[in-house]
Amino acid sequence: DDRLCGSCRKPLIEGPKRCAQCKSYFYCGKECQKAHWKFHRPFCTLIHYRTESANQATLQAIRNDPNITKRATDHILSKEWNGKENDF
Repeated sequence: DDRLCGSCRKPLIEGPKRCAQCKSYFYCGKECQKAHWKFHRPFCTLIHYRTESANQATLQAIRNDPNITKRATDHILSKEWNGKENDF
């Protein structure tokens, strides 16, 4: 694995800490995460709310169309049985 710490940029060797909110950045430990927070915060907040917004839109689509799960499952199975890769 060639990930680097988001703060000190050293290779992450064992047990990297991931940002709990956006899950996009990894750190050596708590000290590096705290040191990087003022730079990471705007990005983190944007990613977190975009993800939350996408999750909410997906949930709303499922609520509006109770057959969506069956259609998605049928689509996946048809792709698998035809030997083609899923397109999503």
